[in-house]
Amino acid sequence: MTETLLVVLHGEVVGELERATPHSEPIFRYSTAYLASGTVPLSLRLPPRAEAYPARLVTPYIEGLLPENEATRNDWASRLRLANSDAFSLLSRMGWDCPGAVQFTPPDKINTMRARGSMLRPVSERKIGDRLRALGRTRHPGHSRMSTGHSPGNRASSRSSRATAAGTARQVPPPRPTSSSRVSGGCVTRRLWSTPPCALRPWPGLRW
Repeated sequence: MTETLLVVLHGEVVGELERATPHSEPIFRYSTAYLASGTVPLSLRLPPRAEAYPARLVTPYIEGLLPENEATRNDWASRLRLANSDAFSLLSRMGWDCPGAVQFTPPDKINTMRARGSMLRPVSERKIGDRLRALGRTRHPGHSRMSTGHSPGNRASSRSSRATAAGTARQVPPPRPTSSSRVSGGCVTRRLWSTPPCALRPWPGLRW
């Protein structure tokens, strides 16, 4: 049985994401209506055209909309009772809140998604500050002190360099040495592990 998700860009349905079975890779097809009037591509690699885009081009795009952090993605999958490798199903549940202007929704929930704006409530700056302080005190999956660069003795390092790809060694001015540092040639070699930003805002109850 074919599964379908509507793909919405700036509030307008631009096409459909489809897969033939739960175990098959998805394809994407622009809608006829959007091809007649729309000019904005879903992605630079997916410009408007009548032919469907194959999975080899579609899969990298939708994977990029989901959290790259493996622990976060595992947490989502566990709470939603889905396979962490099933990007299509994850977007079917989390696709209302993708980064940027794109959204994914089952066809029967399009009106509910569009009406959700009326349910938004303003939040004061004080409450935003309280939320941010609470997040700073909370350990989330995959976000250790070392991965975010805030361990004792690592703050100078985080200010002077940015974490690169996982496992890349960087030379930085020496912070106060700790057990995780190795002094070499007047600098401290520290192994920095990047923590990729999460792509989506969490479903209620899910941690980032």
